[in-house]
Amino acid sequence: MADTKPSCPCDKCCRVPDQKRLQLGKQLVQQGTFICQQSLIDLPAVAIYILPFLDDWDVLSMGGCSKSLHGVCESEETWKQLYKRRWCNPSTVGDSSKDDQAFTHDKGWKALYISKHRASSLAISEIYVNFEGLDSMFTPNDLFSGIELVKPLNITYEDVYFFFFRKELNVLINLIGLYYAFFCWDVSVEDLKKDMMARKVAEKKVTISWCLPVTQRYGVHMIEEKHTRVFSLEEIVETEMSFFYILRYAREHRDEVKEVIIKLCLDRNDHL
Repeated sequence: MADTKPSCPCDKCCRVPDQKRLQLGKQLVQQGTFICQQSLIDLPAVAIYILPFLDDWDVLSMGGCSKSLHGVCESEETWKQLYKRRWCNPSTVGDSSKDDQAFTHDKGWKALYISKHRASSLAISEIYVNFEGLDSMFTPNDLFSGIELVKPLNITYEDVYFFFFRKELNVLINLIGLYYAFFCWDVSVEDLKKDMMARKVAEKKVTISWCLPVTQRYGVHMIEEKHTRVFSLEEIVETEMSFFYILRYAREHRDEVKEVIIKLCLDRNDHL
């Protein structure tokens, strides 16, 4: 019977007795750790340039891996770059930059990052409260009112990712985040789909139903028509937000399109 064990990257490891394999493995780990630590010590600037491209939670996690990583991940320069990547934009900093500078002078960039993140979380949680009663059914007015409520917050795409792309939330909140990610932050379709999959919201589905009332056009009597269509959030992105254009048209032409209702479509295996 063929050996089903995974191949080992070290030829020596597969040619020694089992009793010596563990000892050799420990030596290899120690050598690898030493090389890793030496690399970080020799090239601190490289690590500082790489870390700001990671998520904040990844940086925090890496800081607990070793003493060398902890030093780089906790450095002022790393958190300064993380902060600038997320908030140093003319549309998001505004008049608070002077206060931020005073804060960093006293407590540091990591403390400022955490403080700003918590402030964003608190402000966005108030948006959640406004839509608690809607449960799984709402109208285009509810959606566009929510979009207007979020506008003064000057949210970043990271805010959308962390606070709006959450599976347990009302799908209305997911849609508001989707709107800002696509139209305000110009996130590409592929990147948006990837992030939605990571946050487990891409497969959430909504049903939109509307009614075309009885009309008389060109001498022809048009009977009432009722329509229903199901979208997953991923499909909304793939169709370049046609869902939002449909709702906007329905909102602006209420005499032509009536009884527009949006519902959360629950799958059998979906437990929210």
